[in-house]
Amino acid sequence: VKNESGKVVDANMTLAASYFKVCEKMVDDLLMVRIPNNKNLAYLQNVYVSANESAHTGENTTDVVSNVTVLVTNPQMSVNKTANDKYVYAGNKTSFTITITNTGDTVLDNITLEEYIPEGLIYDSFIGSNWTNEGTKFLYNGSLGVGDSIELIIVVNTTKSGNFETVSTVNSDKVYRVVADADVIVYTPKLTVREISNNPLVIVGQPVSFTVVVTNIGDCELTGVYTVNNFPDGLIYTGYEGADWNKLTRGSLGVDTTSGWTQDGNKFTYSGTLQPG
Repeated sequence: VKNESGKVVDANMTLAASYFKVCEKMVDDLLMVRIPNNKNLAYLQNVYVSANESAHTGENTTDVVSNVTVLVTNPQMSVNKTANDKYVYAGNKTSFTITITNTGDTVLDNITLEEYIPEGLIYDSFIGSNWTNEGTKFLYNGSLGVGDSIELIIVVNTTKSGNFETVSTVNSDKVYRVVADADVIVYTPKLTVREISNNPLVIVGQPVSFTVVVTNIGDCELTGVYTVNNFPDGLIYTGYEGADWNKLTRGSLGVDTTSGWTQDGNKFTYSGTLQPG
């Protein structure tokens, strides 16, 4: 429905009739109609235009009746967005799922979605039926019926640590600018290992030992930390020791006894959590 200036108006706005020309004179016949915004109905509005005589012939004229049917709808749309990973490590991919639902009483067409992706995340690809895209702008090639939903999954690459929020803005032919957002935490795990010779100079037959220091220099907790020690010819492994370490003569890599290290051959696994720093 359009008003006298040609602008499309909503169901909850006042509608105005156009100008009517009678006997070549402009007559403003303004009809004010208040339409409830919670009904999907067809309204029949009668417009009567009458003149006593013609300006040219002087003859009497008959009344003219114009019937206008106004269909009032209540288009609505909801958008839900979720991050498919609570957190992810830098360099890995993650994704977001956007679900669009027609919650109104009329079919929606020309559905578009524009995705805002902050620095630190890079658009990779999308998954979804009947969707096409140009960069981070997406178009749904179909109609969305009343009560129906469509889904779009957007995949991104991660490049650095941070808490990143992505924003989806959805429009249609009848509903405009519905916004949803979701965030993901990106960590960058890093560690260093340093081996120290405790006996730089020994005589053949004497024992020698090495201290291995593993440090978490990343920004997240590390679990499942392990080292692999290779001993060259001339050195024979005899054992290890250390505070809160636990020795297994037999067992599998990663077996947690209490807290500390476990051994499986030349592999040593830390069964605790290594905090940053």
